[in-house]
Amino acid sequence: MILRAAKYALDNPRYFARYFVGGPDRLLSLVGPGTLREYRAEMPPSQEGYWQRRQCAFLYALVRALGPKRVVETGVFEGVFSTAILQGLHDNGFGRLISIDLPARKPIQGSTSLYRTKQTRQQCLPPGRWPGWRIPDHLLPRWKLHLGDSRHWLRPVLEDLGTIDLFFHDSLHTYDHMTWEYETAWPHLTSKGLLVSHDIHWNRAFLDMAGRHDRTDYACWGFGVLRKEEP
Repeated sequence: MILRAAKYALDNPRYFARYFVGGPDRLLSLVGPGTLREYRAEMPPSQEGYWQRRQCAFLYALVRALGPKRVVETGVFEGVFSTAILQGLHDNGFGRLISIDLPARKPIQGSTSLYRTKQTRQQCLPPGRWPGWRIPDHLLPRWKLHLGDSRHWLRPVLEDLGTIDLFFHDSLHTYDHMTWEYETAWPHLTSKGLLVSHDIHWNRAFLDMAGRHDRTDYACWGFGVLRKEEP
């Protein structure tokens, strides 16, 4: 998978560079008020490493600016990104997060194989731990977790909710699976809703999704973002 990502970077140098250094404030200005610096100042202190702090701050800012009522996430692992989303919902004073995760009891190629955290430095959940174990207790009332494959859970979750304001993909990063999740979630997004994906540099699934739906693709700090309707 590392070699595949490297090949994609060589084939798409501008996009790959934008993925890592894209300006967050330009994107945030299309979503709602506030800058990344302003939102970051509101976040609780974090023990994550430098790059992951940046990523969490970006997710938190997106949630604060968008003000979503319903967020659906695939891929939880330890819950670092889930915490950023939930903290944003908490600070907004409304909204809930519904997550789907197949517990990584062993390394899952294309999912957690490149995942590292400052705390664990490992590719699977610690013994006795469940997905989201690092989410603080005060954020749990806004969270619901479905354990299992997103191919089993995603459709019924979306059908039960009807519409969602934000969809976040961070599960299996293969072209087919990413495409399936994107297309499954897309019809349920509200007109101002966002499709957000992690690790879009591993293949062309995100770029192809933007092309099929004629949407501007935004890339920043490890994430890709599509708006349901152009601004």
